[in-house]
Amino acid sequence: MRRCGGVAVVQDPLDALADEMPRRALEVTSADLCVPASRLGDGLSDLVREEPGRVLPIAPEIRLEVEIALGNASAAAV
Repeated sequence: MRRCGGVAVVQDPLDALADEMPRRALEVTSADLCVPASRLGDGLSDLVREEPGRVLPIAPEIRLEVEIALGNASAAAV
């Protein structure tokens, strides 16, 4: 997501009942927002009010993943 201009939102591992997923996320990328679950809604609400950043080109090595996420099944058959 971040490589395409998106943001990374992660629940604070210290707040999570099962902290493995948020810890792994923080190991592989830096979070733009890392907050307790009780603040995730407010954080997301703030993010959607921001002006979008510039559109970044899709890196060739993740193009197929992006096409699949967009629902372009014909690209997945390649």
